[in-house]
Amino acid sequence: MLSVPILKVTPAILVINKPAGWLTVPPGLPRTDVIVLLNEIRKLYPEALPVHRLDQYTSGVCIFARSTESQRDLSQAFSRRQAKKVYAFLALGQPTTPRWVRDDALDGKTARTAFTKKRLGLLPNTFYGEAEPLTGRFHQVRRHAILSGFPLLGEPKTKAHDLAPHVMLHALRLKLPENEIFEAPLPESWNLG
Repeated sequence: MLSVPILKVTPAILVINKPAGWLTVPPGLPRTDVIVLLNEIRKLYPEALPVHRLDQYTSGVCIFARSTESQRDLSQAFSRRQAKKVYAFLALGQPTTPRWVRDDALDGKTARTAFTKKRLGLLPNTFYGEAEPLTGRFHQVRRHAILSGFPLLGEPKTKAHDLAPHVMLHALRLKLPENEIFEAPLPESWNLG
């Protein structure tokens, strides 16, 4: 039995609620100290193929294809920005406005992220928010949060590092071009009260 929540199974896709701490796909060099989501999925669905990746400590909606045709179609939707993602996060600080957009180049490429403050966090000087990456760059939400002055709780090399056991980022929603929406509930460890 798969030890991770399955959100949806169709002949074309598998939608999983990835736990924080798991790798999405095997690393370049073999490791025995971490669980690999793709390996776990293939125990029940050997045909599963990766479409996108979430960072090791990012939890939430992660989609896999069940055929090379589906993988190609979904990969194209992601590369063309037709698949829309929303991330939940916990961050340090208090924004003075409930919504803002970061439009800073990352690694020499255009990058744009829309942020929304949803509510105060349980820890002093923290908040719960949502972020929608409008482009797809490496660690985009995390890097734009830092540039906004609001590092995510658990973010290495920031003053928020010791406030959580890992980076508090969760792939909350994924909308595919056909308007199908998948949502993963926040992990219980977030304890928003």
